[in-house]
Amino acid sequence: MIAELGLAALWLAAALAALQLFAGFVGLREGGEALSAIVRPAAAVQALLCAVSFGALLWLFLVTDLSVALVAQNSHIDKPLVFKFAGTWGNHEGSMLLWVTVMALAGGLIAAVERRLPERTTLATLAAQAFVSLGFYAFLLLASNPFARLFPAPAEGAGLNPLLQDIGQVMHPPTLYLGYVGLSVAFSFAVGALLTRQVTPEFARVMRPWVLGAWLFLTLGITAGSYWAYYELGWGGWWFWDPVENAALMPWLAATALLHSASVLASRDALRAWTILLGVVAFSMSMVGTFLVRSGILTSVHAFAVDPERGAFILVLLAIYIGGALTLFAVRAGTVAEGERFSAVSREGALVVNNVALSAILGIVLLGTLYPLLTEAFDVRVSVGPPYFNPVGAIFFLPMLLVLAVGPLLRWRRDSLARVTRPLVAVAVISVAVLLGVWLVAGIALLPLLGMTMAAAVGAASFLPLAGRSLRRLPLAVWGMAIAHFGVAVALFGMAADTAFTQERLVAARVGDSASVGPWTVELDAVEPVAGPNWTAMRAQLQARYREGSPTLVQPEARSFWSPPTQTTEAALLTRWNGQLYAVLGGEAPVEGADGPAAERWQLRLWWKPFVNWIWYGGVLIALGGLLSLFGRVGTDLRRRSAKTKVAALLVGAGGACGGAVCAVCLPAPPAQGRFRRKRDDRPADPGVRAAGGGGGPAGPCQHRSRRWDAQAAQRVRQLVRAVHRRSPATRRARTRWRHDRWRGDPRPARGRCRVPRTQRQPVQPHRPGRYQRSAALARLVGRARNLRGRWPGRDPLPAHRRHPRGPGAAAARRAPEGGRVMSRTACLRQPRESGDPAWFGFWRKGSWTPAVAGMTMWVWAVLAALATPVVAQDSLPPAPYAYRQLDDPEREAKAQALMETLRCLKCQSQSIADSDAPMAGDMRHQVRERIGAGEDPEAVRAWLVERYGDYVSYRPEMSRTTWPLFAAPLLLLAFAGAVIARRLKARR
Repeated sequence: MIAELGLAALWLAAALAALQLFAGFVGLREGGEALSAIVRPAAAVQALLCAVSFGALLWLFLVTDLSVALVAQNSHIDKPLVFKFAGTWGNHEGSMLLWVTVMALAGGLIAAVERRLPERTTLATLAAQAFVSLGFYAFLLLASNPFARLFPAPAEGAGLNPLLQDIGQVMHPPTLYLGYVGLSVAFSFAVGALLTRQVTPEFARVMRPWVLGAWLFLTLGITAGSYWAYYELGWGGWWFWDPVENAALMPWLAATALLHSASVLASRDALRAWTILLGVVAFSMSMVGTFLVRSGILTSVHAFAVDPERGAFILVLLAIYIGGALTLFAVRAGTVAEGERFSAVSREGALVVNNVALSAILGIVLLGTLYPLLTEAFDVRVSVGPPYFNPVGAIFFLPMLLVLAVGPLLRWRRDSLARVTRPLVAVAVISVAVLLGVWLVAGIALLPLLGMTMAAAVGAASFLPLAGRSLRRLPLAVWGMAIAHFGVAVALFGMAADTAFTQERLVAARVGDSASVGPWTVELDAVEPVAGPNWTAMRAQLQARYREGSPTLVQPEARSFWSPPTQTTEAALLTRWNGQLYAVLGGEAPVEGADGPAAERWQLRLWWKPFVNWIWYGGVLIALGGLLSLFGRVGTDLRRRSAKTKVAALLVGAGGACGGAVCAVCLPAPPAQGRFRRKRDDRPADPGVRAAGGGGGPAGPCQHRSRRWDAQAAQRVRQLVRAVHRRSPATRRARTRWRHDRWRGDPRPARGRCRVPRTQRQPVQPHRPGRYQRSAALARLVGRARNLRGRWPGRDPLPAHRRHPRGPGAAAARRAPEGGRVMSRTACLRQPRESGDPAWFGFWRKGSWTPAVAGMTMWVWAVLAALATPVVAQDSLPPAPYAYRQLDDPEREAKAQALMETLRCLKCQSQSIADSDAPMAGDMRHQVRERIGAGEDPEAVRAWLVERYGDYVSYRPEMSRTTWPLFAAPLLLLAFAGAVIARRLKARR
């Protein structure tokens, strides 16, 4: 009965999604207001029904109802309760139901709380969300029914994959799905804004919390998944460039670029086309990852299903959603204005470089992930792995880190590098010191050396924007930016240190033997059998001693699950601040002893990984920075909404008390005294009054002229409106900017560009007491500045962050060139903004359909067509014994290890032979060590393996007719990035 209830709720939710889609798009037309009223209730009820459906599936797993096929295939009556709970989404159908449920809950939340956007844009957004959800409903109900019954019901159940019976399964998939669904919301917002032509800063402010939340969950999910694979799989690696790992990385890269672009649009009304296009691309990468994981074209420990029919269904959805969105963007690109202008040396310019670099890295990862699949469709097998991704990605990643260190120090709109020379010199000194120190002491490879150097630079520059500012009064968003950037530096340092300094030791040890790895000495005390809820294991008792310290007990295990029958390894980790000891217990290794009879030995794999734990510390810091920024942004939006609500309430109250001939908005109030003195009649009304529908200026005809209204009461209402509006953050920023431009003599107006040459600008008028009176604190501050002026001639009396915006314009006059004059904002001619500028990629001509858009769309369709017919094949070789011995010569062992990291395991196909525990990988390791131990050159051994197993065995592709696009793509991306940046610079002149 519970299964039927969940299935019925899912069908009803799908019907409501169709109704929401129809009513949303009809409501956009004239006369469709009646249908538009049911869009929000439909979204809310749909969310409730999806929650009921997923709750039903969760209950079926908790009670282990084996009459449901999904439960029988992925659970067991003896499985621990926590893994029954996690098994709900540890399979294809359950994870897709979780995806749809979170998507429906997000749509219901938008319908319930979102009131900031125009109603038409909100309707279009909810309709787009329903359109995306409807495809996944069809996928679940037609191809992946999670509530299908099984007759007769089995007695026990098949059980969950033992690799998924871990606490990581409870946390990793849900966080990733929350991130993917957040990107689907950003996609819906982008489509809604394109449909209604409302790409505005307010749209970006509404979308930004969703993007930030999605990015936050993606960061947590990738970090948790990396650590889970690190300790669970027993390979000692934290990232393998597995295609499924890349499928999670690509949406994160796009979401990072989208987050920065949306922030620029929300704050400075720029990068409109970037924001829309990245919103589409981010969700596109989520769909590509879904296709790779669930279509069966990949062989990976992370993949869900091997069903080509499901893959074809997802491919159709991918073509509809992404192809349709790109086509819509191409059609409406001409209506998306470029936005406000800014200088190349500014924070906006740094964020443009950041977006270009992230987009280029995304293109490299996408090409390296899909290229083997494309060539396989033509019966040509190519391997792309770390030897390709690491150096090619560094071409764009290292310059991006330089911009990351400099960008937060720059001002918005326009700045000069001379102003930030001093902090940049300090950062450069620290970086050079780290570079020389590591190079002279350790002598490591180039990429890890550059990684540690850039980590030091980014870490030192992360907190420079906080220097000299009141830390208690800093916005949470600024704290979040600093902590997130510092987290990038910490994670990068951990990656570089682990790559450069990791030491590995393979031993066949008897009880009582000891082995050394790095600063650790490990002694095998005993190996004993243990039993768990649904497994048995052999557990080793190891005494690990760090240098001359006291011993610590570590217990690695080799487990055997009986449902389904699987052998796994449980690594033992011993963590210190500067790294981890990683120990894995293998099987028995009978070796002929010196005295004749066979002696029992146990295979031990030991690693010392310096600073590897800093990788996940950095990931947590990045997520913490995102969380602080999210709280700060949401708090700012709530305060802004509260201020608008108070203004509206005052106006409604005033209208209810209206009893005169003229209303409070239209009647010019009598002169007021003090801070509430009325403006001139020819000035516009307060923004709060305009937001409530009122106007300004002299009195005019009014529809309330038949009533009486007391002029004094009207004046008091207007005073209250202004008092409330003065406290809103937007008004405070606008008033501060106006005073700053007036009294400081800033030659850069808030919008537009000054046509008057700098040498012809009028001098700033001296400060005169007027509407804004100086406070006592300001007078003391100005006096102190005048006292300091004589001590350091030629320098500003106070740093920029301590100059009061209402101070005199002496500092600006001193900065003017010799003989030049500085003019105030009011004397500067303004250049109107162009509303018909093409998108950022319109290189050849203006218009809605540029050749670049046409080429991009054709490329997307070509990729989708090539992915439709993949050919998957595996070479199979007879099993070989596990290679657990190392070469006695450390130099030759290092050569063998470096070679093995560039060779693919043909059995698992997603790991190198240095990482995989497959028998074939052990056989290949044995062959590599044997030949290198005999004195052969590593490249000769590689050539022999390629001749024996084919080109597919090498992760480092050679230049040929088949692989030339892999080498041409970075050059094309460099040229494309240079063209985009050059066009931006040319447009700013």
